[in-house]
Amino acid sequence: ASLKTISIKPLKQLENKRILLVSPYKTNRDIIGHYLKSWNCFYTDAVNFGEALLQLKKSVEQKTGLFDFLILDQMLSDENGQELAQFVQADPLLKNTIMIMLTSHGIRGDALRAKEMGFSAYLTKPIKGSQLYQCFETILNKTPDDENKKTQKPFVTRHDIPKNGKQEIRILLAEDNPINQKLALRLIAKFGFHADAVFNGKEAVKALQKASYDLVLMDIEMPEMDGFEATQTIRNPKSQVIKPSTPIIAMTAHALQGDRERCLKAGMNDYIAKPIQPDQLLELIEKYRPI
Repeated sequence: ASLKTISIKPLKQLENKRILLVSPYKTNRDIIGHYLKSWNCFYTDAVNFGEALLQLKKSVEQKTGLFDFLILDQMLSDENGQELAQFVQADPLLKNTIMIMLTSHGIRGDALRAKEMGFSAYLTKPIKGSQLYQCFETILNKTPDDENKKTQKPFVTRHDIPKNGKQEIRILLAEDNPINQKLALRLIAKFGFHADAVFNGKEAVKALQKASYDLVLMDIEMPEMDGFEATQTIRNPKSQVIKPSTPIIAMTAHALQGDRERCLKAGMNDYIAKPIQPDQLLELIEKYRPI
């Protein structure tokens, strides 16, 4: 099934920008790459320092396709990351490349060190698409306050990104397999969101009777009450569920013809096949997230 792209309106100054994304983690490359594509950017990814260096040298040699941004997903203490930043700063054709550092562990003093190394932003993960978008927007729109600051580059941390309550979303995950549940929760956390988890349809209905959720990820095959019965119960106005219209996304290991139609007929809004692909799940969360 074709899915809609992220609902954030592309930033005009960001369109057609060339971005080099460096991360050893495939999931992070997939997630961030998905964001960049949805904002009409051209991006190239690299798994490690060596690949990134080759891409940068290639762009210099050809003198075309120079990168506008470098996103480095690494620990600041990593010598390769420092060397990469120094290489960019030292080359006349690359020195205007805007560098953004992403890290899992924000250590005191690292933001200042990143700034001294020439980075324009230092952000800790997990990072939501809206936060990365606002980081780009802040960097591209940031102007000097006075004449003395004309030569200073903007520097953005998580504290500089405006907080917006609209970006929050409450997710309920109904999955009976403990391993699958753990993997899904970890993936959702990587997106920068939080989810509550239950093990069957009956528990999902009870959870929705106690609290209001923005989205339900519903496994189809579960004990006691499967996903189809749970969805029909939720949609029933007499079910005492707080919000019977809550969007429900079906999750199934059987990607058989007719499954999607059966899910929609049962009252579900959408469908995703297992094993779950990170970019597809992210698209669905963004698609049904409250604006």
